[in-house]
Amino acid sequence: MFKKLNYGDTIGVVGVSNSIKRERNEDVYEKAKKLFLENGFKLKLTSNCLKDYYGMAGKPKQRAKQLMRMYEDDDVKIIICLDGGDSCNNIIDYLDYKVIKKHPKPIMGYSDITVLLETIHKKTGNITFHGPSFLSFGGKYGEKCMEEFKKAFVFDDFSSFLNSKLKCIRKGNCKGKIIGTNLECSLYIMSTKYFPNLKNNIFAVERFITTPSETYNHFYQLKQMGVFDKISGLLIGYNYSFESEEYGHVTDIQMEDIAKEVSECYDFPIYKCETFGHEIANAIIPVGAKFEIRDEKIKLLEKIFY
Repeated sequence: MFKKLNYGDTIGVVGVSNSIKRERNEDVYEKAKKLFLENGFKLKLTSNCLKDYYGMAGKPKQRAKQLMRMYEDDDVKIIICLDGGDSCNNIIDYLDYKVIKKHPKPIMGYSDITVLLETIHKKTGNITFHGPSFLSFGGKYGEKCMEEFKKAFVFDDFSSFLNSKLKCIRKGNCKGKIIGTNLECSLYIMSTKYFPNLKNNIFAVERFITTPSETYNHFYQLKQMGVFDKISGLLIGYNYSFESEEYGHVTDIQMEDIAKEVSECYDFPIYKCETFGHEIANAIIPVGAKFEIRDEKIKLLEKIFY
C-alpha cells in the first residue's frame, strides 16, 4: 500500500517518452504546472522535461536516470510522466528495479507509459497507475483530470472507474489483476522479461490511432501468442479511431466486435468500458491491483492507500 497524498506534497514530473517540442506543447505544459500549483501541490520537474532528442525527452539512458532520481528523492511522493509517445521501451533496460522496489511510490501515465507501468509492476510487484499524463492537466480535460487525481491519490477513491457503465460483449464473470492498457504498447514488450503474467488476470486494452485491419492483426497476434489461453477476462476501453467523430473515421465495427470474433473459440468474458483511453478524461486505474467483474460491475479487491 501507498500513503495517501496530502495537499502541499511534492509531485515529480519526468519525461520518459515524447518531448513536448515534438507537438509544440509548451503552452499546455505551463497550464498544467499552473493547475497543480493552484490546487495546493508542489512540483519538482526533471531537467529533461524541456529537452528534445529526435522527438524524445532525451537519450534513453538520460531519461532512465531522470526517472531514477525521482524514485530516490524522498521529497517526491508521486511521479507523473510528462507525456506518452513511442519510446518508453528503450529506457526500461537502464532502470534499477531494486531501488524502485526500495522506494515505492505511485507512478502514473497512459499510452506509451503502459510499457513502464507494466514493467515496473512485473519487476517489483508495485502497483502502478494508468491515468492522465502531466500534459493532460493542461489540456481541454485538465480540470476533470485534476478532479480524478485528487479523488484517487488524496481520498483513495477510484469510483470513477469502479462505477464505469460496462457493455457486455460476451457474458461471464472474471477475477484477477488488471494488466494493460494500450494494446500496441503492450505488444512492444510482450514475450519479453518485462511483461507481467497474464495467467488468470484481466487484460485491459485500448487504442488511439488504428484501423480495423490493424486491430484484427493485433488480436490475432494475442491469440497466436497464447494470451487468450491465459486471461480470465478482456476489458476494452475507448478506441479514438473507431469512436470519435472528431477523428472522422467512426466505423460500424468496433474494437470489441473484432476481439469477440477473433476469440470466438474461447469463453472468457469481454466487456466494453468507456472510461479509459485517448482524448478523454481518464479514470485512474491501479495496474496490477486485484479486481473482480461480476454482473457488469467492477469491484476493487484490495486496499491501495493508507
